[in-house]
Amino acid sequence: MYSKFFVYYFKIITPNTLGQQFLSGITIIIHLIIIIMIFIIMIMIRKLITSIQQGNYFTTVNLRYIKKLFLAAITAVVTQFMQLVLLYPCIASNDLHVSAIRRNDSVGLWLTELLFVVILYVVYQVFNSGMQLKVENDEFV
Repeated sequence: MYSKFFVYYFKIITPNTLGQQFLSGITIIIHLIIIIMIFIIMIMIRKLITSIQQGNYFTTVNLRYIKKLFLAAITAVVTQFMQLVLLYPCIASNDLHVSAIRRNDSVGLWLTELLFVVILYVVYQVFNSGMQLKVENDEFV
């Protein structure tokens, strides 16, 4: 159960102590939250694609799907950042070489997720403005 990923926090946490079990629990909870958000993102993308294939482009349903997708992505990014902040000192105290590699990988992954959230925000704004244009066109005619 206790692999190198579940590391010791400086000298306070020694093997098989309550502190190490606490860090392991935090890690498991963070990963479960991220996995749940990934499933929500996949479900919302599937629903959005199905709706667009049916010819429903600028509708309130699609706007709700994108909003839920955006909120799930923000939750995943914030949770990933919390994991980076909480666990990096633990990893750094264990092995400096491994910690540098994991830190770079984690920061790169987090920046990629942040870029995904920014793109989702732009898509949400495009769909929102498209919906407003559609409403204005329907009122004009």
